Amino acid sequence: MNNILFFNFFQNFILIYYSFILVFNGLCGIRQISSHKNQRIIVTLTISLIMKLGILGGTTLANTLGKKYIHAGLTVVFGVRHDFDTENEEWKMLNRLRNRICPYESAIIQAEIILICCENSSLQEICAALENVDTHGKLLIDCTESHHDDKLAVSNTRMIKKAAPKAHLFGAFNNLGIDYPLHDPLRKIKETYYCGEDIPDKIRVKRLIELIGFKAIDITNKQNEELTEQFCLPNAKLSGKTSKSSARKVNSAA
Repeated sequence: MNNILFFNFFQNFILIYYSFILVFNGLCGIRQISSHKNQRIIVTLTISLIMKLGILGGTTLANTLGKKYIHAGLTVVFGVRHDFDTENEEWKMLNRLRNRICPYESAIIQAEIILICCENSSLQEICAALENVDTHGKLLIDCTESHHDDKLAVSNTRMIKKAAPKAHLFGAFNNLGIDYPLHDPLRKIKETYYCGEDIPDKIRVKRLIELIGFKAIDITNKQNEELTEQFCLPNAKLSGKTSKSSARKVNSAA
């Protein structure tokens, strides 16, 4: 049984077990904690006990999300380019822990869930690393800033999909920006978008987002097609009629 199947089995077991405990406590009159906190406990247990999270890129977004997930109890490894300055003040503390910061390929091999939070200029190198390792069954989340070259019909997500065709690819956190939270010092952004195919892994993306305090909004539908055009996967299936601009971008990446 591979890691993904084992994760799903273990997660279901934890959900059933924890639900039983909550019902038992209720029958006995024991005070229950909030449903939101229950969810955070379940998500942290099921992810942190089995999965390692990999974050690719030396950006402020990568650093910020990484710290949030570490604080939430997950094991996180950062993948950076070979000439990355690990003595930078924002990264120095993270590098004190052994194997916390490593090359792209090493981080990809170690992690089951991978967030790609790099600048557009570094994406080609990351895609090369994805091609060099086995990504079958891994969950990839494209967090890069939206980029599409109409002339070349190339998008960030299409590049990633081509480099890792057997991985499960989603989009999330794109609205935050690579420099987050520098442009949001008051932390006014409370929600983020995610999108992708309707497969079991999609709920895991939602839970990952909610685990660090953001409201997760699924924009893979026609009601949110304007947001889908900006932040979702270029080849996401939109139900209903799309605008000319949306149709052009979706078709060019198909």
